[in-house]
Amino acid sequence: MENKLRRFEKFLSGENTLDLLFQQFDGYWDLKDIKKDKAKNDLKSFNSNFKFSGKRFENIDFSGSDFSLSEFRKCKFLNCIFKEVNMQSITVVATTFENCIFQKTNFKGSYLFSRINYDFGGLKSCKIEDCDFKVTTFGFPLIEDTDFLNCNLKSIDFNGSRFKGVKFVGKLDDVRFRGLGDDRGSWFVKTFFKIDPNKHRNIMDGVDFSGANLIYTLFSHSIDISRCIFPKDKSNYFLIKNHKQVFDNAKQALSVLNEMDRKSGVRLIDMLFYNEDVRTQNIVFMDKIGPKETQKDEVLNLIYSSIENSGGVLYL
Repeated sequence: MENKLRRFEKFLSGENTLDLLFQQFDGYWDLKDIKKDKAKNDLKSFNSNFKFSGKRFENIDFSGSDFSLSEFRKCKFLNCIFKEVNMQSITVVATTFENCIFQKTNFKGSYLFSRINYDFGGLKSCKIEDCDFKVTTFGFPLIEDTDFLNCNLKSIDFNGSRFKGVKFVGKLDDVRFRGLGDDRGSWFVKTFFKIDPNKHRNIMDGVDFSGANLIYTLFSHSIDISRCIFPKDKSNYFLIKNHKQVFDNAKQALSVLNEMDRKSGVRLIDMLFYNEDVRTQNIVFMDKIGPKETQKDEVLNLIYSSIENSGGVLYL
């Protein structure tokens, strides 16, 4: 029998069907440990990378496989397992994953969920655990009823991702959630299949951060976070209404400092806590954890004390 890689290539090309090439164990087709051809596996060459195009994948176990630098285009994955799969620097286009499990999967540096015309792709009812999403880029996917559990979520802009019934557990560091996304599709798609971001708003409906550690996490571009569940930890987080007046008062409170420290505090407010992308919010989320590493306690304490005494804090 041909080795698993050759059979997998035949399946992707449509030369043979799954049932003629692979066996089933415990309800899943065994496509574990699919590896690239070492003779062709040159990271500078796309000839060695897989192209998943226009196919439906159902009840498949891909555990231990290497799909790095591959492209997933107009596919649907149902009830599949991706355990310890290398998906670094992949491109996902108009593709949907439903009832899938991702464990210790490496998505680092990937471009996830670019659109084709009005097909955005997304995640539905998935469990994503201990996966690495560092410096990934997102399009406009719909992410529903999905759990992100103890993943490496660092330096990520979720862009136009739309969240409903999603749970985050673990650390989120330098992560941005937007109410209105930036369409990063191709020139052709953006020109002939233009979308109105207002019709694809991120409503953040029932998003649960109660088990998350939010550091430099930014909610911006008119996002409504009133239906989110945040950690009940007022020592580390603020939810602020009437925010213009609140931050104006905080700047005024800094006037007791020397000029250098006062300017440092004002910059912190204008560049981080209350930058121009945040000012359109009806409620502003603010964490106290990240700035502890770089800012003087005296400056931070004056800002926090002013905010707490402003009457604009919605206690968690």
